[in-house]
Amino acid sequence: LDHSVHTVALWVESRARQLSNPWNMEQFFRVTQSDINSCLLVLSHLKFANQVDILNAESSVHVVVCVKMRAKLISEVKANIDKLQKMSTTCVDILAAVCRTVSLANLHMMFPDPDYWKQRLDEIPQFASNYVEDYLEEVLRPVLLATTHLPLSVQQRVNGMVLNIMCEAWLDHIYAHQIKFSEWGALQLLTDFGAVPTWLLERVNISGELRKHLLNTEVLRRCEGVGRLLLRRPGERIAMTTVPLRKKHDSENSTPCTPETMPAEMYVPNQEQWLQLRAPRQSRAFALCCGMPS
Repeated sequence: LDHSVHTVALWVESRARQLSNPWNMEQFFRVTQSDINSCLLVLSHLKFANQVDILNAESSVHVVVCVKMRAKLISEVKANIDKLQKMSTTCVDILAAVCRTVSLANLHMMFPDPDYWKQRLDEIPQFASNYVEDYLEEVLRPVLLATTHLPLSVQQRVNGMVLNIMCEAWLDHIYAHQIKFSEWGALQLLTDFGAVPTWLLERVNISGELRKHLLNTEVLRRCEGVGRLLLRRPGERIAMTTVPLRKKHDSENSTPCTPETMPAEMYVPNQEQWLQLRAPRQSRAFALCCGMPS
């Protein structure tokens, strides 16, 4: 039994690596969540009698050795069951590492050419670039679909993690390639980032609790902040609070700086580095900037 439980744990970890690389999320979560839980349910019915209590001064050496050996085996079985219980978390860590690779690989194939972002068009972008939905469909949707049968806490943890890694990879791809943005390009990028909440609201069938959790993911504000930074002029100061338009008429009262009112730019830790990606401006044609969906 000890070796059987240990072998199951090794098999699950191996299968997790095999299934995550081709991004086979349905089978991945079946093995790493459903199958593990089924095994643990069966193992939970095991009863281990404590025979150490039967030992006394009159017990023979043979009996003492057998009882102590049995106690050691039981201890090892319990230790391996404990490892199996932690295997789901280990597999999620494996998924996280692969997710970044998968995200960057998709961005390498999908993300528009640098010249696309340097365009100087006399219009404000109304729609997200085509790659945005393709990116979400390839990486996030399979995870959302594969986790629908799992507890809400697991759905929130896993899907929140994948969304965070996807967006971080998105930002890393832009910065690693030092892509320069015209004012139109920055507006288009901001529109692209804003399409993520819209996709979560309109294109996927998930529970309200999960949707709310994903929409409140901090990385979405960080992405918005990057887009807004690329629209700023050198030396332009960032207001510490933002006031919704519908509330501007009574903005005489001071507004406390809270996570809800703090400008998105403040979520970006390396602001100066992002400001270097602004292409030289030729005019002030775009005074407006688009916002993220609420």
